[in-house]
Amino acid sequence: MSIIPITPQQAVTVLFFIGSAVAGAVGYIFFWKIEDQKEIRRHLVLAVVAGYVYSILYSAFSFPNAIMSIVVGWFAPDFVSGIMERRRPKESGTGG
Repeated sequence: MSIIPITPQQAVTVLFFIGSAVAGAVGYIFFWKIEDQKEIRRHLVLAVVAGYVYSILYSAFSFPNAIMSIVVGWFAPDFVSGIMERRRPKESGTGG
């Protein structure tokens, strides 16, 4: 009995989408010349999570889905940051 109840083909698919998302994150890091190690780690971790989630939600294994994984890996940190920024309480500007 396997610890993870998925077939080898499903495992390859999940790894493919995670790899594609990480490729997108690496592209983002190099494109924007990110040097902060914390930001790089954050971006890569979010890309792995986004690639995994996308691999679960995909409908058929095809080239366009791989392209979407790259895009998801590229934009996931910005998307999450935007959500977190909106949830953060506003500071009152009563400098007095």
